[in-house]
Amino acid sequence: PPGIAALAMVVQYIVEVTGTPTGDLEALLVSELGPGGEEAFVTGAEQLREEGRMQGLERGLERGREEGREEGRRAGQARLLIKLLDLRFGAVPRGYAGRVHAADEAQVDRWAERVLDAADIDEVFEGD
Repeated sequence: PPGIAALAMVVQYIVEVTGTPTGDLEALLVSELGPGGEEAFVTGAEQLREEGRMQGLERGLERGREEGREEGRRAGQARLLIKLLDLRFGAVPRGYAGRVHAADEAQVDRWAERVLDAADIDEVFEGD
């Protein structure tokens, strides 16, 4: 019923704004309004839970997108370093390629800085 829906919105507002414990609010509504108060409380509580689930889902999706972008950047840096190593020193041994792909962004940056000055590929990875 429309009256219950309106009351459910009021329940949501009270819980969100005042932080009133839901048990206290439910008891008040039931004592004052009878079964309609309980229905409004349950409807309002369900809407709050659904909104909470949606907010959680949105936060999770955003975090996933950010992690995906970060992983994409890291993979791109690794591919670029492998290409630079290949152009400078010839075919990159699998062991070095594996290290590059497994390394974090900071490590890949350190190796990339060494490519131009290193006498051979071993020198790029020396000490790491």
